[in-house]
This record gives sequence, C-alpha cells and structure tokens, in this order.
Amino acid sequence: MSMGHDSLILMSPRGKIIKGNEIFFLSLGYSEDDLKGKSFLDLVYGEDRPYIQPVFKTLVSSNNEDGSKPLVAFECRVMARDKSIRWFDCRMKVSKDDEGDFLFMVAHDLTDDKLRESELTRREQQLSEAQLIGHMGHWTWRIGEERLEFSQEIYRIFGVSADHFIPTIDSINNVLH
Repeated sequence: MSMGHDSLILMSPRGKIIKGNEIFFLSLGYSEDDLKGKSFLDLVYGEDRPYIQPVFKTLVSSNNEDGSKPLVAFECRVMARDKSIRWFDCRMKVSKDDEGDFLFMVAHDLTDDKLRESELTRREQQLSEAQLIGHMGHWTWRIGEERLEFSQEIYRIFGVSADHFIPTIDSINNVLH
C-alpha cells in the first residue's frame, strides 16, 4: 500500500484506522500497532475536530445523484506522537469490498508548505513595515506592458487608493503633472 509521498489510510465507516501505509505512520511517528483500531478523529487537532467530524458522518450517509459515493476533500491539522502538528490535505471516499463499507483516505502532508507560507507572510509584513517607516516603496513595470505593479506604500506616496487607481504610464503622468 504505497503512493509516493502520500499517506494512505483505510478506516471503518466510523473512522477507526484499519490499515495505513508506511508514510502515514512515519510522518506521525506512530507504529501500525499504536494506531490500529484508534479513531482518525482522535489524531485530528482539537480545534479542527468540530469541522472534520461532520465530514465523516455525512460521507457515509451521502450519495451523488448517480448513486455513487462522493469524494470529500478537506484540510486538517493532525497531532503527531511527539505532539507536533502536521497539516494534511485529505481526500476521502467510501468504498466497498466483500466485508462491507470502509473509508479510504489519501492524505498529502502540507506542513512544509504551510511553514513556508507563514514565513513568506511574515517577511512580506516586515517589508511593508520597513517601506512605511522609510516612506519608500517598490514598483514593477514589464517592458511592453501598459500596466505597472505598485507596493502599498507607493499608493500611499501618490495619495491614491489601490481599489480605485490603476497604475499605468499614462495614469502616473496624470498624477505627477
């Protein structure tokens, strides 16, 4: 049971873990024996649980118009054995075999992406603060294009609103002259 870098999890219709691939157990620091028979919802971060629990309930009882079971997508935070939080992008579907219904989940670990996104947001905030303090900004013009891109501080310097002013060579000339 492998699929590159994604976690694969088989669960009972009530969300009890039946089986998972090695990536799933390694990413969370658990052994298969640690989690077998435990509810996936018990691993979901407490603040996310109220949003994820209904997904499990409705998935089992829902059908598409053609009678097939829907594929449900969601993101959630999952607690690893070491109490660190991992972000998972999950796709879950009800499947059937000789023994009955089960839930099949493919989960992609988004943790590194979320950390990079958070760091990028922090750096953008620092740049905006520095530009505000220094009363300077930045702009970009791609040669051959009419439109320019302004930082928020450039809009403030020109005394125009980003919502109402479209920066072009002509509109800048009109503001300056």
